Amino acid sequence: METKHTKAQWTLENTTGHTLRVTAGAKGFVIAEVTSDCITHFIGNTDEALANAKLIAAAPDLLNACKTVLKCKTNQYGETPELSIDLRTIIENAIEKATE
Repeated sequence: METKHTKAQWTLENTTGHTLRVTAGAKGFVIAEVTSDCITHFIGNTDEALANAKLIAAAPDLLNACKTVLKCKTNQYGETPELSIDLRTIIENAIEKATE
């Protein structure tokens, strides 16, 4: 699977009291903005807006973790970890959703 998203490290910034910005790279390329005052769903709910912004900022790391789990051959004891079919399907579906 080819990585198509912005490859730089994603960072969460609090640009104002109500706007959270997820940026990438040294130049601060804007990936997303989450507000707690401009979108009706988030009026007065800064905790939910912050949680959403954190999830967005962590997305590349979460995707990489999923890919790593599926590629894992052996652990530090030389054992091959077993993934249940359900867990493997959940991980594969998450990767597909993020990369389709």
